[in-house]
Parts: sequence; C-alpha cells; structure tokens
Amino acid sequence: MQQDARAEQLTAEQYEFINNGLGLEAQAEIEDVMASGGESGRATRAFPIAAAAIAAAAWCAKGAVASVPTSVLSDVADGKFSGKGTYAKNAIVGCLGGEIGGWAWKVLPGWVKNKAVSLVAAFIIKYIR
Repeated sequence: MQQDARAEQLTAEQYEFINNGLGLEAQAEIEDVMASGGESGRATRAFPIAAAAIAAAAWCAKGAVASVPTSVLSDVADGKFSGKGTYAKNAIVGCLGGEIGGWAWKVLPGWVKNKAVSLVAAFIIKYIR
C-alpha cells in the first residue's frame, strides 16, 4: 500500500503546528523514548520523526474518521475522548501505533499518547478536511 505523498512532506506551517501542539514536555518525553532505543544521536531526530508520524497518522486516519462529524473530532482534539469520540480515538490510536511503532507507543506515558491523539485530530481538521 502506497502512502499519500502529502503525508511524506510537512510544510513549515504544519511542522510548527505540531511543534506547538506537542509542547516541550511531550517532545522531551518522545525524545527520551526514542533515545532509549540505543542508537547514538537518535534523540536529536526524535521530534522530526514524531512530527512526521503525527502527520502520517492523520492521513492514515482520514478515511476511518471520514464519517465522523467535525464537532466530534473537535472534542477529540480538545482531549474529550468519551462518547462518540471513542471511535475516532481508536482509529487514530491504530494509525499512531503503526506510524510510531508498537514498542514506542507502549512505553509512552498516557498523557503523551492522549496529546498525540488530540494533535492528530486537530491536524485532520486543520489540514485535511
């Protein structure tokens, strides 16, 4: 399966959107997880990898959430994961786990996972819909 070409190249605006959305604490946590993989210098590349993974997960999830109203995606983007947002969250988590990698997803703290899910939903609303 070929990935959408738009998911491969982030614009400066999209990169900044993800950077601002994650915040410094989440970026540091992602860098710690990536650095624990053992490869020297990996942590310095962790944020660009995470940014690309969030964008790719958004393109991955766009089909699964195509029938989900924007208001529900807005709730997910705001961190409200209950009710109708559960389907959208699960679709996004499936894509994030695949893009980030199962091992990294498992060791990230819950608050970072929730932030990533929220950011994917916000990215879909802002750049895909």
